[in-house]
Formats: sequence, structure tokens, C-alpha cells
Amino acid sequence: MKREFVIECIALYWPVCLAAFFVLLLRPSRRELAAIAMAVTWQAASLAMLNAWAQHLQWWEFGMSQWSVFGMPASLYLGWIVLWGVAAVLIMRYTGLLGAIVILFVFDVVLMPMMQPVLVLGEWWLLGEGVLIVFGLLPGMLLAQWVVADVRPGLRASLISVAFVSIVMILLPVIGSGESIQEIIHRVSSVSSIFHWKVWGFITVIFIVGLPALAAVIEFSREGKGTPIPFDPPKCLVDSGVYSYIANPMQFSMFWVLLLEGLFIQNWICILLALVSVIYSEGIARWSENEDLVSRYGDRWKHYKKTAPRWRFRLLPVQSELASLYYAPNCSVCSEIGSWFVQQATPNLKVMDADSYSGETLTRITYISITGERRQGVDAIAAAIQHIHLGWAWIGWLIQLPVLSHVIQLALDASGAAPAKEK
Repeated sequence: MKREFVIECIALYWPVCLAAFFVLLLRPSRRELAAIAMAVTWQAASLAMLNAWAQHLQWWEFGMSQWSVFGMPASLYLGWIVLWGVAAVLIMRYTGLLGAIVILFVFDVVLMPMMQPVLVLGEWWLLGEGVLIVFGLLPGMLLAQWVVADVRPGLRASLISVAFVSIVMILLPVIGSGESIQEIIHRVSSVSSIFHWKVWGFITVIFIVGLPALAAVIEFSREGKGTPIPFDPPKCLVDSGVYSYIANPMQFSMFWVLLLEGLFIQNWICILLALVSVIYSEGIARWSENEDLVSRYGDRWKHYKKTAPRWRFRLLPVQSELASLYYAPNCSVCSEIGSWFVQQATPNLKVMDADSYSGETLTRITYISITGERRQGVDAIAAAIQHIHLGWAWIGWLIQLPVLSHVIQLALDASGAAPAKEK
């Protein structure tokens, strides 16, 4: 029996048996199962991408295998996913986050040198292992920990969305492209490709059509305190923000992004996935979603379903409960913004004097949604302008993006719009 075959069998079946043992022993709760599902999704995306970069940087390389995926033996890839996505989450129950990471790090350091010729290590392989731990194992375990504890909905929604987009837009198309990830990395890393006007034009279009999906993830985490994943859904019906203009913002963005990507890189897998996404959304997902939401929200969901189109945008938002925008008339910047909103006669938005707010003292212009979620400063303005019409809403979805909103807020504060208590 060849050494390579034995190593591949152990690499696959040992993690599977270990994970099965922990599952049978610990009987994971529903939230732990959700955490495992999301950790597995993260590892499936991150391990493929990180191992591609590791080979590109010559930290290690993989030997030839009868069954390979993303430039590595399928047995190692699947076993690694099970070990870091299932077993690691359950080990964490006993050892905590740090303990589980230390155990898996020591396990890798001891066994990776023994896997030659299936895995051939380079001079800087320990650096590569550290990178995998920091950007692969750690985020996946944090994601699982947050799901189990039901905390940090924004971060867990962001991580699982990055993983899902990576799988659908990068990894699945790679399978049908005939290229390896390393070849694609080399091709897109060339200066001529990066600065070509067609590439930047394509990136701009993709960002525009993908913006509703980003806005949907933000709305799910902020208003619904959940994620787009069925295992970890929002805790209330989300019909605000982008959902007041279209019922399926994520599916809309996914279809157009995949279709445009397929046409741009001439990849039939992307085009096929775009069509499959529509079929799935209108078939299985629509049926299961309707059954679930009717049982949870009744008439409110039925009304929303009638007023919000699934595959096109309304020009004006769906009529829903009132949100509030508070501003200080004695603040020159805030008063101008508040007066402008009053002139817009925005539907479902009540513009009020900050002194009328019954809670703690407000130091910035503040938006309070129908769920009680409070946003301040640039975030408040971004939320409020989504009540006007589709054009302003698109701008709101853009400026509420986490990094961009912080940059704009810093710029405004520097120009005199700092919180009242700081003045």
C-alpha cells in the first residue's frame, strides 16, 4: 500500500471519526449545530484561499493526488474542514477558545512534517501555519463562539457573508474554469490586469449591483440581530432599509453579480450558478420562507409580501411603522440637516427636536428605528435618507458601509460636527 494513500486516508477519516465521536458524546445544542454549520462554511472558504496563497508564496506544496480540489488533495481539504469546522467547535466547549487553538496548532506542527510526500513543507512553513491560524482557524472559532452565545450579530453576519460570497463567486467558478487558484492569483496580480480600465469598470459595476446585498446584511444584523443564514436568522421581520424597496436584495445582487462575472471572465459555471440561484429562490427558498414567516409574523408578513416586489425595486419605500430622527435646532450643522429632512416630507420618518427625546441626552443627530435600534451621526443620516426614495436610498446604503461611514464621520467631526459634549 502506497504511503501517499495511507496519509490521505488518515487525513480524511481521522478528523471525521474524531468529529463524530464528539458529536455523539456532547449532543450539540441547536445553536451549537448552527455554529458548526457556519464554522464549516468559513473553513471551506478560508482554507482553499489561504492554501492557494501558501503555495503561491512557497510555504508548502501538495503532491499529486487522484482527487484534487483547489490545488490540494481533496482528502486533506475535507479532513481539514471537518477538524477545524466541527471538532474544533466542540473541543472549545471543554478548553475554551485559546485552549482549542493551542491544541490544534500543536497538532499541526507535529503532524505536518510527517505528511511528506503528500504535503511538502518549505523553509517558511511555520509562518504559513501562523497565517492559517490567524486568518482561518481563529475567525471560524470566533464566529462559532458568537453564534452559540448569540452576540455580535454584525461581525458574525459579516464573516459568514464573506465566506459565502467567496465560495459562490470564487471557489465554485474556479472548479469549472480549468484554472487553479494559483493561476488566477498570478493572472490578476499582474500590473497590466489590475490597472486595465475594463477591470476597474467591471469592479465598479459589480459593486453597484452588489450594494443591495451588503445593505441587506447590515439591516439583518442591526434590525434583526441575526444573519442571512437560515441557521441563524433575524429575530424579527426586517422590512426596513433596503427591504422596504425589494424583498430579495441578496438574491437580486447574487444573480446579477454572478451573471456579469460569468460574462466578463467567460465562465459558464458563473452563468449557470446565476440561473440556479433564481430557480432555487423562486422554488425551494420561496416556499420554505413563506411557510416559516407566515407562522412567525402572520398578517404583517402577508402585507409585506404583497407590497414589496421580489426582483425589482420600488421607487418609494413600503409603508411601515414610523421611525424617528432627532436633531438639535441650536446646532448649525444639525439644524440644516433636520430642516432639509422636514422639507422632504419623508414617509414613515418623524423629524423631531432632540429636546423632546425622553431617554438619555443625545449628543449627535440620532435615528431610532421601529425596533428601537439607535444610530447616530453619519449612520443616522444614512438610515434616514433611505425613507425618501430609491435614489437617496442607494446613497444611504453606500455611506452606511462600516469603513466608509467611519471615514466620513471623522471628516465631519474635524470640520465642526463633533458630538455636543465634546464641544
